[in-house]
Amino acid sequence: MKLQNKDSVMNLGDTSFRRKNLLDDYKIMLQGITEQLEEWNTNNSSQMTFYQYVAKSGLIDDTFYGDYYSFISDKFKESIFEKYKDKRYENNKTVKDYKSLLEYFISEQKKRGRTYTNALVKIGLVDEKRKITAVGEALLDGDTKQDNIEKLFNLSADNIIFLRQLLKLRVYESEGKNYIYPFRMGIYLLSKFDDIPQKEFCTILSLIRAGKKEEEYREILDKYKFVKNKNMSFGEYVSGYIQEETSEIEFEEKYRISKEKFEKYFLNRKSKDKIEDYFEFYEISLDFFENRNFETYKRLEKISKKGSIKKAFGYNKVPFKFCKTLKKFFEENKETIFEAENTEEFNKLFYELFRDSKNYDLIFEYNDMTIRTFNLSGLISFENGLVNLSYKWLSKNIFSEIIGMKKLSNEVVKDNFHKNVSFSEIFDLSEERIESFIEKLRKENNIPKEISIFEHFSDKIDKDFEKKLEKRFSNDKVCSILNLFKNRENDEKISKEVTDNAKIPTIFEYILAIAWHRISNKEFNLKKSLKLSLDGDGFPLSHAPGGDGDIIAEYSEFDVMLEATLMDRNTQKRGELEPVIRHTTNLTIKNMEENKKTYTFFVANELDMNVINIFRATSQIRLQSTQDREKYTNGIKIYSLTIDKIVYLLENNINYKYFLNRVFENYSKIEFIGNNWCEDTWNSSVKGEKFKIYNRRYLGSKYKLLEFIEKIVQENTKNCKIFLDLFAGTGVVADYFNKKYDVVLNDLLRCNYFSYECFFSNLEYEEKKLIEIMKKYNEKVVEDNNYYSENFKDTYLSEKNLKKVGFIRDDIDDLFEKKEINKREKAILITSLIYAVDRIANTVGHYDAYRKNGDLEKELILKIPQIENDNNKNNKIFCMDANELVKKFKADIVYIDPPYNSRQYSDAYHFLENMATNKKPKVFGIAKKMDRTHIKSKYCLSSAKQTLEELIKNIEAKYILFSYNNTQQKANSRSNARISDNEILEILKSKGEVTVFEKDFSPFTVGKTNIKNHTERVFFCRVRKDGKNKKNSKENIINNITEKNTVAEENQLFILENIKKKMVQSPLNYTGGKFRLLKQIFEKIPENIDVFYDIFCGGFNVGVNFNAKKIIGIDKNKELIKLLKFLKKQNYENLEKEIEEKIEYYGLSNSFKNGYEYYGCNSYDGLGKYNKEKFLRLRKE
Repeated sequence: MKLQNKDSVMNLGDTSFRRKNLLDDYKIMLQGITEQLEEWNTNNSSQMTFYQYVAKSGLIDDTFYGDYYSFISDKFKESIFEKYKDKRYENNKTVKDYKSLLEYFISEQKKRGRTYTNALVKIGLVDEKRKITAVGEALLDGDTKQDNIEKLFNLSADNIIFLRQLLKLRVYESEGKNYIYPFRMGIYLLSKFDDIPQKEFCTILSLIRAGKKEEEYREILDKYKFVKNKNMSFGEYVSGYIQEETSEIEFEEKYRISKEKFEKYFLNRKSKDKIEDYFEFYEISLDFFENRNFETYKRLEKISKKGSIKKAFGYNKVPFKFCKTLKKFFEENKETIFEAENTEEFNKLFYELFRDSKNYDLIFEYNDMTIRTFNLSGLISFENGLVNLSYKWLSKNIFSEIIGMKKLSNEVVKDNFHKNVSFSEIFDLSEERIESFIEKLRKENNIPKEISIFEHFSDKIDKDFEKKLEKRFSNDKVCSILNLFKNRENDEKISKEVTDNAKIPTIFEYILAIAWHRISNKEFNLKKSLKLSLDGDGFPLSHAPGGDGDIIAEYSEFDVMLEATLMDRNTQKRGELEPVIRHTTNLTIKNMEENKKTYTFFVANELDMNVINIFRATSQIRLQSTQDREKYTNGIKIYSLTIDKIVYLLENNINYKYFLNRVFENYSKIEFIGNNWCEDTWNSSVKGEKFKIYNRRYLGSKYKLLEFIEKIVQENTKNCKIFLDLFAGTGVVADYFNKKYDVVLNDLLRCNYFSYECFFSNLEYEEKKLIEIMKKYNEKVVEDNNYYSENFKDTYLSEKNLKKVGFIRDDIDDLFEKKEINKREKAILITSLIYAVDRIANTVGHYDAYRKNGDLEKELILKIPQIENDNNKNNKIFCMDANELVKKFKADIVYIDPPYNSRQYSDAYHFLENMATNKKPKVFGIAKKMDRTHIKSKYCLSSAKQTLEELIKNIEAKYILFSYNNTQQKANSRSNARISDNEILEILKSKGEVTVFEKDFSPFTVGKTNIKNHTERVFFCRVRKDGKNKKNSKENIINNITEKNTVAEENQLFILENIKKKMVQSPLNYTGGKFRLLKQIFEKIPENIDVFYDIFCGGFNVGVNFNAKKIIGIDKNKELIKLLKFLKKQNYENLEKEIEEKIEYYGLSNSFKNGYEYYGCNSYDGLGKYNKEKFLRLRKE
């Protein structure tokens, strides 16, 4: 690629034909090139034919082709002529009549045809004569053999082709034969520095010029360290090391430039109309330069604000800073065109302003194309606006070894730009050199010889890819995006959520694969399953050709193929029937040779009944392989799913193996295929499945930490029989250890107690009877209102489901009173109801609030629990205060997992607790909570430390495991841990020897808090044999064993946290409060103050935190002083509790907890309107 002139910048595309989905679009355009019958020439119709191919393929969205087609079809000729009348085209001709309009249409189509192919030429997919090159043919074929260096990257064939082309891409200077390799320079820069801003990265590569020596380029790029180290601004770096001297222009006249000559110098190739704006700007600017009067100044201000002027003369901003007076204007605008000595210098400065601003604008415009093209290599990440090498631990090693600095510019090698040559051929690497390098990699990474180095790196890259997606897409987000695909009007939203580098059907395959990966517990290689080309950030680019299904998930004993489509039901038979059957047949026959089963799911938003049934019928048909006509299979297995059903599987944590078996178990039977078989199969496969104890959303659940906890117990305990779970929650920890120990479970909440009775009781129960009862409940349609539908309508559940909940809950009590069910059977039915509600509840996992505009249409379905009775013989279950229980009960291992912060579990699960007890109390507030005073945990109060001290003191056990996290002072105040690590250590050390185990963990929080660097701790205490509590001494050594960080006995971080905790924030939301400035204020105050006067005390933030013997607050507002005196006398815990109860009872706002938007308000307007009636009621009562 050659620059047009000295001031040009690198452009890998054409701004007249902006593309986003480059890979797909390039393939479509290449197909159009291959269909050309004529040689590419302006004298024939080749360029026009290509333009029309592009227009018909949907790559462009304009009316031009439609206007042309209507005009030659004699439709709307007059209106079309009026639209294009006076348009200028080649050789300065103008549209004057029908004949010239037709000539214009033909000329413009040829011009656009040339424009659209420019990017293909620049990247080497076609040559200058628009003949497809070997590179372009390889891209269309989709089958490129990779050498041993390329295999290390684990890239798709598409990625490899573009990586090769970018490594070969040369940018020549406008005059001469010197050139540089911009992509190689980019790789070098990224191997040296991380997190380079996109704008800076692209600017460097756009402005760096050929003609220097290799060591000079090395020095230029290395000096970017001054920018990274903040020793130099990026602008200083560019002007000092990158930017070349710009070309100058000499005008023939020393005075005002004529319009004719102006148009020659100030050319705008895209729009000649803008030259009119440029010339007017020049005329007004020169008038103001010559006659500095206020009238001309106002004209200058007006035209300077035009978009065309900002772009061409102001670096996309208004060129000058305008002020109220001329004097101020000249003070604010120094070193501008108005500082010129004469008109000749003015002309020169005016042109330089135009040239530099246009270059800036070009760099800005071309950056996007540079990013998108580099993205195709799959090796550069542009995530969050920062540029990095993907898999730098590997890429840097390869490139620094192979490229070095010797091949960034001129080199004596044959130009092979249009040949599809491999990495080793590009850099002229011998087999010996490659083998030596690979062996070096093997040694550096400690890879045993019996393991393939390619598989080793592939596995590592695949795992990095999955970790990246885990952070990027939560299960909730995956479900949310999947739901967007149900309406094609959401395409733009989908692009924003995922990527705009791929088409929507490609993104659908990508998100569907992630969903299935999560559904199947991540038991297959996700990256390998995707038949997609990915960019350097792991986002999709294009569906890779190859004749396989969209997604193939490979398991040890079977494969699951997913065929995805966004076609509506009317087009599915024509567009999907044949390829889905063909792909499934070929994969089934291939897997038969390996004794593996094959299952296919056809996934669409809506399904055609004929397509569903034809797919089902293929299980009874003998089918032939299209890859080997000698091979057959007796039937294939294809089942159809909607997007809604995929979402259901993921949201409800359905056991995918059970689901697979149930869906396909009858496919070998010969039976009539009716209309309802598909839905019946779904219902029996999903709704008939038993639920597990862990299939419930619960704050602080330790389900994902069970193996971590087990390892601690296994390696540090012995001769144990009884495991006491004091704060058992859902019971997942006790369930995990129930196989080895007799477990004792306890919790304050009855909704959890019923769950323990269900899963851990040793009472007998009749499963068949319960199945019949649940079947009746599931089929029941309830018309009458009840306590639940009247109080909770359209909050957590729909009115329809709440009517059903009320009926079921009352009927369970009725059956128990009639002695038709026993205590355990009652618990099983209540637990099934609780889990059924939790599956469909309109919440984010707790009942502190419900979702606005949430999905209330899901069906309430009760299921049978999966109960393992074998180990329940000696289990015990309690529902009481843990501090009281330990006074009455001994155990070998006591596991303690109390609430960590001020958020009460009775608040988070009040609805389930209300349903479990079924006492139908009065509810209040937006969240519809009942009185929960009797089930509030002391561990959520500021006295939590004292409560824990009492608990530990009374425990009789061999070992104590205490789970806690490190959220103290990390989240908002309500989410912060009540007890610090140091306090826990001190308390446990009084009981025995303490070891601390630590693991990174992503918590679920009630609010919108984003907690970073979160760790879950398990404090393991080996209780002293005498069982007595001792005061802490230096003899109590803490052996800290952690997976990452060590918790020191004296940790300054915790000391600082305790100091910070002593700062008291005023409860009054007082204008001008100084709480955030206390640190700066106190730094200026001397120590040892006797009396401190806070004269305008307001909310009293300063006074209450001041360190003095006596503090006096003064304010003119008498009511304020009365309030402060009142607060001084109160017990904090009691007052906080009373205030929160008043807020809930009267339905007042709690913006500290929920924010303003929750109440349909904002911080500017406040909450007065929302609270008015409620507050008046409070004041009255």
